Amino acid sequence: MDLGGTRLWQIKNHDRLLEEEMFNCKVICLGAIFLLATASAVVAQQKPTSLTANAKGTGTIKIGSEQFPLHAVVIKLNEGGALELTLVSEITVFFTGTWSAPDDLTKGIDLSITGSEDSSTMRGQGKLFLKPDGKSIASLKVQAESKLRKRLVAVDFVAE
Repeated sequence: MDLGGTRLWQIKNHDRLLEEEMFNCKVICLGAIFLLATASAVVAQQKPTSLTANAKGTGTIKIGSEQFPLHAVVIKLNEGGALELTLVSEITVFFTGTWSAPDDLTKGIDLSITGSEDSSTMRGQGKLFLKPDGKSIASLKVQAESKLRKRLVAVDFVAE
């Protein structure tokens, strides 16, 4: 009886089993990483149906020839597409309108300005960009015009 050959066979077989187990663990780990990455990408890309957010930051509100520092933004995107936008500065500016989100949120949420707190003669467009969490304001740009007073309004804001 050759015990040395049997022992050598057991060692080789054991090493082969360990290699197979390590390979299986690697495959399972890579699969889990892939699933997590895919799931987080899907969650991050979901279009919002509504959103209420506020942010402190820096920016400007330009109304005609006057310019004001912009300190904070409060935005409410309602279900059904209604928009309420409040800009907090030395003055407070309020806009109403509509919003729509593209399939790719990295392109920004489209804002359509159709009114302000004192009249419905305000018309303009804007873009709201969200942070990767999809719930926080990253930046905001708005260009609008008061049809009644013939003044341009420009808003540029970046959140902290």
